[in-house]
Amino acid sequence: MSAKKQRRHASYSKIFGDWLCETAAKDNKLMAVTPAMREGSGMVEFSRKYPDQYFDVAIAEQHAVTFAAGLAIGGYKPVVAIYSTFLQRAYDQVIHDVAIQKLPVLFAIDRAGIVGADARPTRARLICRSCAVFRIWLS
Repeated sequence: MSAKKQRRHASYSKIFGDWLCETAAKDNKLMAVTPAMREGSGMVEFSRKYPDQYFDVAIAEQHAVTFAAGLAIGGYKPVVAIYSTFLQRAYDQVIHDVAIQKLPVLFAIDRAGIVGADARPTRARLICRSCAVFRIWLS
């Protein structure tokens, strides 16, 4: 693919990062949570513009989900940006801390398709489909 053609299409991460910034500009209840995936998830600009609304919990996917549940209980609107490959680490927290309580946590699951040199699909859709309260949009 030529460089010119590549520039016409924004990445998922870029679109997501722009959406976060646009939404936070209108809603100070929006909170972004990531387990050490700031750059890859497109959250760099958001983390700089809205440092009080940005939480990097390090490599702790389970904590990211439970922390987001706590934010939701507190009246905030958490968005958890997580790579689909690592979502399986937090499956119990997704079920018990978010889904069963029907908390308004938005999961931005990145790399949920076929990615990388090995071209292997991830199982994020299967994990989320098993939770009746999840609505799944694919791009």
